[in-house]
Amino acid sequence: MDEQRHPHPHLDPRQPRNGAKPSTNPPVFAWKPIAADGGFALTVTRDTAFSDVCLQADGLTDLLFLPEAAFAPGRYFWKWTAGAQGSEVFSFEITADAVTLEVPGAAEWLRRFPATHPRVYLRPEELPELRASRSEQRSQLWQELRAAAEHLLAEPHELAEPPFLPDWSAD
Repeated sequence: MDEQRHPHPHLDPRQPRNGAKPSTNPPVFAWKPIAADGGFALTVTRDTAFSDVCLQADGLTDLLFLPEAAFAPGRYFWKWTAGAQGSEVFSFEITADAVTLEVPGAAEWLRRFPATHPRVYLRPEELPELRASRSEQRSQLWQELRAAAEHLLAEPHELAEPPFLPDWSAD
């Protein structure tokens, strides 16, 4: 099937595109249903009959889903459903050269986030020295940390506008 893609990503955000070879593994799944009545389900399989299910995500509330685990190289088929409404079937291929980029879910990120203060980017073994040196102002670690912070604060923090639309043939 030769899919016709609308050039505006808000009108047609589906990804991975039909027949795409995403550069990251797992790929991000996105869709835009005509009507949203409740939750969504995403199904990814190895066959067009949807009998060899690799991923089944039910009860989704967003139109975007990033699996936490990478897929094995090969061809896959995916679709979403919302109640009685369902999408057409899309295919994509994970190649051996796709970059594996497994991102844990939000619950795991929050679990890993320290509950104690200070929440600074230091190695755990450096924290006692930093705490001991706060009052000294002469500690090498404190001086390096302060210099790095002052350097970062002096940099402009504005991002340039990206190009309006990406190449239509790119996923």
